[in-house]
Amino acid sequence: MATDSAFAQRWIHMLNGELRRLRLQCERLALNRVQDRLLHLIETEGTAGQLPIGAGLKSLAGQLGVTHEALYRCVANLVKAQRLQRSPLGLSMMNSA
Repeated sequence: MATDSAFAQRWIHMLNGELRRLRLQCERLALNRVQDRLLHLIETEGTAGQLPIGAGLKSLAGQLGVTHEALYRCVANLVKAQRLQRSPLGLSMMNSA
């Protein structure tokens, strides 16, 4: 690493990204409500308000540190309130006007 500056830069960049990801995860897990955790995840790790959920909501529940039942209820409530749209590809935040 001392002799290969390009490798060192890539390594530093990778570590910075991992640190940023872990800080966001800690911040998210400190939130009390399932809704807050879910919206935080979509905003921080999604792209343009969309979050792909290839592994399904049960996997996502584990990532959020909540039960899958609580996550299903939360998603249903957000869809009903027209704040979230669910599709087979993932979750999308709806624009609130």
